[in-house]
Amino acid sequence: MNPRQIAWLQALRALFAIEAASLALILPRIPDIRDALALTPSALGFALLGLPLGSLVGFLVAPRVVQRIGSARGAWLSVAAAKLAFVPVAVAGTLPLLFAALILVGLAIAHTEIALNAQASHIERQSRRRVMSGSHGFWSLGSIGGVVTGGLCAQAGLPVALQAGLTAVLLVPLTIWLGRSLLDGPRPRPPRLSVILPSRALLPLCLLPVGVMAIEGIYMDWSALFMTDALRVDPFAASLGYLGFSIAMAVGRLVGDRVTVRLGPLRHAVASACLAGVGTAVFATAGGLAWAVTGASLAGLGAASLYPIALSLAGERNGPAEENIAAVSFTAFLLLLAAPAAFGLAVDVLDWRGAFLAAAGLALPTLALALCLGNETAHPRGADSGGKGSN
Repeated sequence: MNPRQIAWLQALRALFAIEAASLALILPRIPDIRDALALTPSALGFALLGLPLGSLVGFLVAPRVVQRIGSARGAWLSVAAAKLAFVPVAVAGTLPLLFAALILVGLAIAHTEIALNAQASHIERQSRRRVMSGSHGFWSLGSIGGVVTGGLCAQAGLPVALQAGLTAVLLVPLTIWLGRSLLDGPRPRPPRLSVILPSRALLPLCLLPVGVMAIEGIYMDWSALFMTDALRVDPFAASLGYLGFSIAMAVGRLVGDRVTVRLGPLRHAVASACLAGVGTAVFATAGGLAWAVTGASLAGLGAASLYPIALSLAGERNGPAEENIAAVSFTAFLLLLAAPAAFGLAVDVLDWRGAFLAAAGLALPTLALALCLGNETAHPRGADSGGKGSN
């Protein structure tokens, strides 16, 4: 990669990290939000449904917006908006307000999904190197920093609203500054405002990561509550499950481009699904903190690369990268719409351990689909096929 391409990539990866940190900061505070509103697991699951619902609505307009203003401007604007959107979540005083606030977060996140991943796809085409998984690795690094900071804030008893306000004040200016260094990619004619349904060629890529993405979402939303309620650990220790998950995911993504080039998408997807399922089963049956963190870490390693693989392959297809990526993201989020509420109901019916054991089974559809797929398009157009990664 030449110096200009490296500058684009560094700015993009920093924005991936900042976006993730904003989300991860709030995750260890979910028990505080639940307790402040006196929510049952099923009621909390309903509230968490607001985020994917907002994302689905956002995916209807995000490709049009991003193509009109450019993926560079769309990236920094959407990341800044996502950080600001967490302030209403922190101050919501009722279940309906929390639900509405999470819809706003979902709207912002939909735009970050399209803009940031379109940037990564444009850089892949310009540099002829895989960078998608490594970029998502920086998302995981940001998530690690966010969950550690959020856990420390929870342990110290810092008000959730103050934490959210400080996050916005500190990170929004940095986001705007980084946006100046992004690649201003091609701006094709914006599509009409419509549901972005996948073509037959894209449908397998849309379905491939869904089961493991559901596992990832369950860890994000529910692992701290499992650690608090089932293992009876203190607030900071409750954040360690998702921290282990995030560290392992970061490692998996940072080396994921090299692994995908060497193994091919099929073998990489099969191994990933197996690790995600086994790790979640270990987490569900853990008798103490160490085993819980071990299981979460295995699951994080398994969840690392499936979504980046699907997005990278989608970006290589004919047509605007924004539209192809939006089709994959929209379909995945549509199928995940019921996951938060369904898991909350599963906890009410099966208890914490039974619900996480059921979640481990979500890796099976991904495994089955990966085994049925051919090893298609192992490299992006013109990509370096000699196994040299871009990280």
